[in-house]
Amino acid sequence: MSLAATSMVAHVGMGMIVLHHLASSGGTVFSKALAAQGNCLLLNEIHPYFSVIPDAGFSPTTPLEQYLARYQKNLPEAEIARARSESFRFQLQYLLKLAGDGNRLLLREWSHGDFFASERFSSAALPLLDFAQPASLVTLRHPVDCFLSGKTYNAWNPINSDVGEFCRRYAKFCEFFRDRPSALFVQYEDFATRPDALLQEVCEKLGLAFNPYYMRQLDQFRLSGGSGRTSYEKIAPRPRRPLSDAEKSAFMHSAHYARACELAGYSPEPL
Repeated sequence: MSLAATSMVAHVGMGMIVLHHLASSGGTVFSKALAAQGNCLLLNEIHPYFSVIPDAGFSPTTPLEQYLARYQKNLPEAEIARARSESFRFQLQYLLKLAGDGNRLLLREWSHGDFFASERFSSAALPLLDFAQPASLVTLRHPVDCFLSGKTYNAWNPINSDVGEFCRRYAKFCEFFRDRPSALFVQYEDFATRPDALLQEVCEKLGLAFNPYYMRQLDQFRLSGGSGRTSYEKIAPRPRRPLSDAEKSAFMHSAHYARACELAGYSPEPL
């Protein structure tokens, strides 16, 4: 399923694009490539309900997170969620205004938090961004390659790296965004095979100015992720990582593997 083959046509949003992807699906390099295009400003792995500030440590510009780190045990969960969602929404509204006319705010959502670190099974950010009517850009990778790559750094630890559960949650991710009107889907394999041509297509659909020299700028962006990539000198297809007999059997006997492939536009070929 190439970009051109998708039946869904993305709208350009009101100055905002949200990039959704699972761990180990090429999201880091694609985020960098998109951020290097003209008039695009990137925010990395955002989410309204997760914090990485341990024990109210030094964090002078985030008083809400300091307060919650110390005292959230005294607050109802609903009140904590409301406080974080209101703060998140306010900040993004402000940043969209700060970006100014002619620029696009690119939000790389931490989708892993919604589909693997929790059982939300929907985007936590999108309902809070209704003021911008953002365009959704979804990047996908073949379920087997996504699983094998993520396994190398314990990305699937929340589900004990269980293949069947991985396939179920992968399918949940695809189902949610397939139901989102005007979402634009890109396969990592297509990007790796023809990065320049695909980026030009994406830029055209999203109203971005294509930068033919984007490869020179990828190292300028310091992002989390990129676990399987050590160089940005070339974007090209990679061979599949070794698949054990037990993993092969688990995929082929999974009740959700074929569905995950179908939703993502892949063939559940014999492994």
